Amino acid sequence: MPHSLDIPSYRLLLATRMLPSAPLSVSWHIPRKLRATVPLNPRSVLRDLGGALVGSLLLGTCLVVIIIVSFFEVDVWKISLPFAVAKLIFDFAWEHYFTSRSFGFQGRDIR
Repeated sequence: MPHSLDIPSYRLLLATRMLPSAPLSVSWHIPRKLRATVPLNPRSVLRDLGGALVGSLLLGTCLVVIIIVSFFEVDVWKISLPFAVAKLIFDFAWEHYFTSRSFGFQGRDIR
């Protein structure tokens, strides 16, 4: 007599293997090769280098702390919430600093 979990487990295995690749199989979704006519420079389109650096530093630190603390069975939200609040406070302070001055962000187009 077959086990009752045999059929659903095969369906689950099939669904987990087939569904993630389904959106990528459409040819118009992601081109095989990008056609760049000019050299690409990510820093040329980055509007706020300081905010990006602080955000990257906070995110990286948060991930390292989450990985280390996960061995001690601490909830992830207790670790990630202080980092999110710190980034939120930084964003508000950073935005206030640049909007209270007359210069604003370099290259920023407000429309």
